[in-house]
Formats: sequence, structure tokens, C-alpha cells
Amino acid sequence: MKSTLFTLITFCSINICAISQTNKVNPDHTNYYKPVSVDLKPVKVDFSDAVSKIEYAKFKLKLTNTGTDYILYKPQESAFTIEGANYLPQDKKAVLVEPLDNTSRTIDAKGNGSNMHAADFTFNIDGLYKVIPTSTVNAPNFLLPPSVNQFSAGDFTVEMVNISKKTQETAVKFKVTYTGEGMGIVDPKKLSTKIESGQLFANEKRDKTSVLGKGESETFIALFHIEGRIADMQFANMEIVWNDTFKHAELKKIDGTAVTLTLDPGLTAGKNK
Repeated sequence: MKSTLFTLITFCSINICAISQTNKVNPDHTNYYKPVSVDLKPVKVDFSDAVSKIEYAKFKLKLTNTGTDYILYKPQESAFTIEGANYLPQDKKAVLVEPLDNTSRTIDAKGNGSNMHAADFTFNIDGLYKVIPTSTVNAPNFLLPPSVNQFSAGDFTVEMVNISKKTQETAVKFKVTYTGEGMGIVDPKKLSTKIESGQLFANEKRDKTSVLGKGESETFIALFHIEGRIADMQFANMEIVWNDTFKHAELKKIDGTAVTLTLDPGLTAGKNK
């Protein structure tokens, strides 16, 4: 009886060892996955350059906005599912896609001791929203040179961070903070400057639009060039006219989906030679 029990334990130990050796992954080995696309209307989502190793998985996410509203993507509302375990993306910064435009971001997750080297995995994409403007905020004209460095307009607090005034160039850096309960849109491309003659000049610095939640901030630059024969900006009295720079907005959720990324055997074999 003892002999039989010893033989059984030895047999099981050998088999467990064999399975362990079979499942052992070379830490230098990388799995490569096939590209895949999904249309969630009004946003098309492309996954490419997907790879995984023991300690991480990542891919390039391209968001194409086919509609006329801004699209906001919050990566932290998505999740990787690998071998039954969920992992949140490392990137916490929201992505904004302007109408009829596209943008790309690398999305990655860390295993934190778990093995992420899998033959396939699922990405549960969620956190996609339409950004619907609800009202424009009227902001007071800002004097240059300034009489104050900070002002409030509705749920927006605007602070001048820096200013440079030269004969034919003026550059002003602002920091804007949203203090409301909803969402705030900041589009610095909308602002302009007005000189004493009443002439208006558009902002030449084409900083992208931002969407801010409560307590979030963003900086942007207003840049102007005016010919010396019109005005010497080093000494001229100017005003920044905000126009439609600041807007209130609400979010409308877009239904997400689960996308499976499958191994590309040929690419994986070729890359790991």
C-alpha cells in the first residue's frame, strides 16, 4: 500500500513538473496580434500593433470621428480581459476627437505579477461619449496689458500665466479651470484680439479644443502678429475677445463592445527569430 501511494505521488509530481515546464514562457518572447476594426457609429475604432509579453499588453488605438459632435474617450472605463482577469489601461488622460477628424493613442496595461502573454485577449472598449454643447459662456474682454491676471466667466476661471509683447508679435499663455458640475468646452481657436481702431485679428496658435470635468485645467496660447504700420503691439492697447471660446456641455454615452485580438502566428514566429 505504501509502495503504491509513493508511486502515485511520484507520478503526479512528474506530471505537474511537466505541465509547469510546458506552460513556462520565455520572458523575451512577444506575441503579435492581427489588426481589427469596429464601427460604433459615429466613431470607428481601429486596433493595430497589438503585442503582449509576460508583464504587459498594448496596442495602438485609432479613433475616427465620422460625426459632427466632439467625441470623448475615457480609457479608464475600458478594460483588458486576459485569461479571465481584468486589467485597467495605464493611461488615465481622456482623448478628445474633433468632428470629422481622428486621433491615435497607445493603450497599455501592466500585469503586476500576472502573466499577460496569451494566445488571444479581449478589450472591452467603453467610455466613449458624444460631447453636446448646451450653451456659450459670455466672457469679458481681457485687456492687454492686463489690469488683472485672473477672471471668472460662468463656471470657468481663467488665469493669465505669461505674456510677451513685441512690436509685431504678442503671445499670451492662459490657464483655464472648469468649476461646474457638468462639462466645459474650451476652444482657443475661436478667440481674437481687437486693437483701438476696432480691427480684429484671429488667434494664430491653433491649440486643440479641450473638454474639462469639474476641477480640471488646461493651458493654451493666444498668438497674434500685426504689421508695424497698423500698430506697434509693444505699446498698443489691445483686448482679447473670447467669442465662443467657452461653452457648457453634456455627455451622451455611446454603447461600447468587446473586441477580441487574436494571435498572428506568422508574424509572431518571424519577429521572435
